[in-house]
Amino acid sequence: MQKRYCTCGREVWVQFMVKRQGVRFWTLTTTWGRNIRRCPECGGLLSLDGLK
Repeated sequence: MQKRYCTCGREVWVQFMVKRQGVRFWTLTTTWGRNIRRCPECGGLLSLDGLK
C-alpha cells in the first residue's frame, strides 16, 4: 500500500492487488477506509499514472 497525492494535493492511498491484478484507490474517513474512483476534493478521475 502506498500513500500518493492527487494533482490537487489530496492524500489518496493506493493498494496493489496481486491476485485480482488491479489497483484499488481509497481514502481514510473518520473510522473506515472507503473505495473511491474520483478524488473527494476536486472530483477528478483517479488513475495510477496521474497521482504524485
